[in-house]
Amino acid sequence: MEQTNKRPLVILTGPTAVGKTAASIGLAKAIGGEIISADSMQVYKEMDIGSAKIRPEEMDGVPHHLVDAFKSTLEEAKYADFIVHVVDASNPQWDTQMHVVYATLQDLGVTDKKIITLFNKCDRVTGEEILQDFRADKTLRISAKTGQGLDTLKEVFEDLLRDGKVLLKHTFPYEKAGEIQKIRKYGELLKEEYTPNGIYVEAYVPPEL
Repeated sequence: MEQTNKRPLVILTGPTAVGKTAASIGLAKAIGGEIISADSMQVYKEMDIGSAKIRPEEMDGVPHHLVDAFKSTLEEAKYADFIVHVVDASNPQWDTQMHVVYATLQDLGVTDKKIITLFNKCDRVTGEEILQDFRADKTLRISAKTGQGLDTLKEVFEDLLRDGKVLLKHTFPYEKAGEIQKIRKYGELLKEEYTPNGIYVEAYVPPEL
C-alpha cells in the first residue's frame, strides 16, 4: 500500500546544456512537483564550479532539493517511475548524444522504465528536420524557453499517472469527509461537490484505496 501510493519519481536526464533545468521547472509547474537537483558534476558541495548550478532567481518558485549534493543522475534512474530524456534538438549531434544516454542506461541495467523523450529547443530548429526516437514510449517537440509543447507534456503525464488507477464516483457522508484527504494525497481529485446527502467526488484512485 505504501509503496504503491508513493509520489511518482521522474528522472530528467541528458547531456550538459540540453535544457534540463528549464524543462524540469516547466514540468514541475505543470504537474505540481518539486525538484531534486542531482548534477553528477557537483562534487564540491557549496561550490559553484564544474557545472551550471541553478541560481535562486532561476528556480521560479519551484522548491528545489539537494542542489549542492553529489549524485549520478543516470545511476539514480533505476529508482525512477518515469524517465524524461531531454535532447537538444538544435545540436547537430543530437542523435549521437541520445545514443550515449541509452548506452549508459543499458550499462546500468535501466531497461524497464517508461521513457518520454523531449526534443527541446525546437524554437531554434529551422527547416523540416526529422526528430525521432524509436526507443521512447512517447516523443514530444518542446521549447522550455518559450513554453511550446509544455501543455501537451502535462497531458502526457496526466495519462501516465492515471495508468493503473480507477475512476471513482462516490458520495461520502459528511462524517466521512476525512476519506477525501486520502484521495487528494494518493489520487487525482477531479470533482468535489457538496450536496444534501454528502460530498460527491469524482477522482482517479489506486484500486486498493
